Amino acid sequence: MDDELRPDEIVERSARLRARAAKLLEHSLALRHEKQRLRLEAPGRILEHIGREEAGSPWTVKNIASCGPVPVGSLSVDPAMVKSQLLHGLYVVVVDDNEDARTINATLLETHGATVLTAVGAKEALELLVRRGVPDVLVSDIAMPGRDGLWLIRELRSREDDLATVPAIAVTARVQDEDRRVILASGFQAHLPKPTNSDELVATILHVVKQARPSSS
Repeated sequence: MDDELRPDEIVERSARLRARAAKLLEHSLALRHEKQRLRLEAPGRILEHIGREEAGSPWTVKNIASCGPVPVGSLSVDPAMVKSQLLHGLYVVVVDDNEDARTINATLLETHGATVLTAVGAKEALELLVRRGVPDVLVSDIAMPGRDGLWLIRELRSREDDLATVPAIAVTARVQDEDRRVILASGFQAHLPKPTNSDELVATILHVVKQARPSSS
């Protein structure tokens, strides 16, 4: 029959399926490793990512008011914070349709003292934000079924209430330069790649929160 596969096509398709399965397994193992690391790692290491300038830093931050790039190295943190919960008192909303990624990020942030609410999609997240009030920071995936993270941030930025200025961090597998440009232009203050580096995530949250709050001077 015309629709039957030739032997060489069967071999090629099998190879593609094996490669895809290996990639999925690799991602799953990375998530599992990160989850185990969260149980063992002391919070003090996060300060290694704060107040340090690195050439070719994989993430940049934009201030909502100025809309200009803010160098990561401009952040200063009291060393006394090493002995405390770095995110104590912060209210964070985590949005991700992937249960493992959502659980890992929520667990990490709660470990460092944050109050965390989660949503499995952009529409649910918007309803949660309207119902529960403005968080200190939003941490959202981009590629999600139905409404995505770009839709969510555009909806927030178009509002006429306090939700319009909520600091937001995109955590996504979309890591190309054009992806970063679109994500930041849409209203996110920072862009982090998946799988998430826990130290970078906490450091980025501290940074965008500091930038969003008015100076005490």
